[in-house]
Amino acid sequence: MKRIISLLTCIILISGTFASPVLALSRDGNGEFSIVLDDLGENVCLHTDVQLSYLNGPVEDVLRYYQANDEDNSRPKAIKFSWETNGPVSGNYTLLLSRSPDMSDPRVFSTAYKSILINNLSADTRYYWTVSANHEGIVYTSEVSTFTTEDRAPNNFFARGITNLRDCGGWPTLDGGRIKYGMLYRCSALSYKDDAYLGEEGKIVMHDVLGIKTEIDLRQRLESGYYGQTASVIGDDVSYYLCAMDGFYEGESHESIRRVFEILSDEANYPVVFHCAIGTDRTGKIAYLTEALLGASDTDTVRDYLLSVLSDVGATRYAGDAAESYKNDVKSYHGTVLSEKAYNYLHEVIGVPTEQLDKIISILKEYPDEVKKPVSTAEEFAAMDPGGAYYLANDITVSSTYKDEFTGIFDGNGRT
Repeated sequence: MKRIISLLTCIILISGTFASPVLALSRDGNGEFSIVLDDLGENVCLHTDVQLSYLNGPVEDVLRYYQANDEDNSRPKAIKFSWETNGPVSGNYTLLLSRSPDMSDPRVFSTAYKSILINNLSADTRYYWTVSANHEGIVYTSEVSTFTTEDRAPNNFFARGITNLRDCGGWPTLDGGRIKYGMLYRCSALSYKDDAYLGEEGKIVMHDVLGIKTEIDLRQRLESGYYGQTASVIGDDVSYYLCAMDGFYEGESHESIRRVFEILSDEANYPVVFHCAIGTDRTGKIAYLTEALLGASDTDTVRDYLLSVLSDVGATRYAGDAAESYKNDVKSYHGTVLSEKAYNYLHEVIGVPTEQLDKIISILKEYPDEVKKPVSTAEEFAAMDPGGAYYLANDITVSSTYKDEFTGIFDGNGRT
């Protein structure tokens, strides 16, 4: 028989929802109440059918998907979570979604139904989830179920009020590596004059789900919609930098590009989001220069640029637009491969110091053989193998130093 366990985390979260709940350990199969979760499986796809058609087809066919179905096709696929019960419940179901098996630091959802659609999941991630409900005054919680998400770029996200939001990570590099997920995001403008495009839901996505610490605004000082912004609309604890770009052609905005790469060379600034007005051309140039520097293929850099056509920014772009705008400047520069050309171009033409370029590569690039385990709590930090490979999955507070001499790999992942 399946054991149904009520977790302490759920007690805290839903005790205000149900009047004086009693918690119990129960078993199904004998007419007792239970919650059984449907299996989501492994490698859950986060892309919609339109996105997959574009990603699997020729880059040049992008206009086939311009405003397809009259929808914003930059949004991620919503994943359906569902479950069954063998009796009635009082109030809503509470679903917890966590990256840790102990269900720490969860996202919390509430629904009156036995299913819910959830978006904004991270690619190449193992998730854990539970569902709780009140049955006859007792709060029952399902067993913990787990699933993984597919490792495929781009990882699209949806923040209400803006469009064209995606992770720059996940693209494979030609030397066998990968651009890290969860570090660098691109999107359309977050505000207009003194008003945020982002609603409260959108701010929660940017601040709490993506964990944004730094906003880079590429709009011009006198550009419509900018009007002297000095702080991020995401939150008071998010750093804001105006790196105004006059355009995206050769010879323009070198000072601003240098400033962008200076910001990207400081690991404490991550995760970072950057944008212009519609998140396509000036944003596309920064994304192209970064992805090329890190070793992405020419095809993937152009495909990422053209992905903006799937959003509802109301603009079409062609593969040749990127080439005429900035791609040819890098490809025609000296070097044997695209990443070397981009490195030389950024240093010799734009003026980015080599130590900053080297630091950006170390921050944003990883290799498959660096199989890192997540560290989500102080206890997991203390239990690390001195020679192991880890990354910080959450901000944690550590009250004592690590007990051994650590000789392995520890990736701060933009956390503290």
